[in-house]
Amino acid sequence: MAYEIRQLQAADAAEYRDLRLEALEKCPEAFSSSHAEDEGLPVARYEAAIATNIILGGFRYAHLQGVIALARSNSVKMHHRMTISGIYVREAERGKGLSDELVQAARKFALDGIESIYYRVPSNNKNAVALCQRSGFEQIGIEPHAIRLDDGHYIDHLLMHCAVSH
Repeated sequence: MAYEIRQLQAADAAEYRDLRLEALEKCPEAFSSSHAEDEGLPVARYEAAIATNIILGGFRYAHLQGVIALARSNSVKMHHRMTISGIYVREAERGKGLSDELVQAARKFALDGIESIYYRVPSNNKNAVALCQRSGFEQIGIEPHAIRLDDGHYIDHLLMHCAVSH
C-alpha cells in the first residue's frame, strides 16, 4: 500500500502530538525543543501549529507515519526561500520510501515564488544526510555545536540547500 501524503488538518493534532513526542524522544539531536518541554503541551498547541505552519504528513492505513514541517519567512527579502524545520518517520516505516516521498511532496509544495529550500541536518544522522543527497540537496556549511544534549554532548548540523525549479 502506498502512502497518502497530505497537509495536516486540525483533526490530525492528537496523532501529530504523539508522533512529535516520539520524535523528540528517539531523535533528540534533530530538534531544538525537547521531549520534556513538549510532553505537557495540550493538543490545542498542536492544532495551532498545524494552523500556522505547513506540515505534510504521510499516512498508511489511515495512521500518521511521518511528517515534514516547512516554514516560509514573512520577510519580503526572505520570501523566496523555505526551510524544512523537521522530518520524522516512525521506526517501523523507515526504509520504505516515506522520507523520500515527504521531501518530494515538500518540493512540489514549494510553489509561489520559492526558489530555495534549506535544511539543517544533524551531522551524525547518516540516513538524513543520505536522504538530502538523494533529493538534490548540497551541503553549504556546518553549524558547529548546533544542539547540546542533556548529557552535555554537542551535535553539529550540516546546512543543506536545494534549488527549486518550477
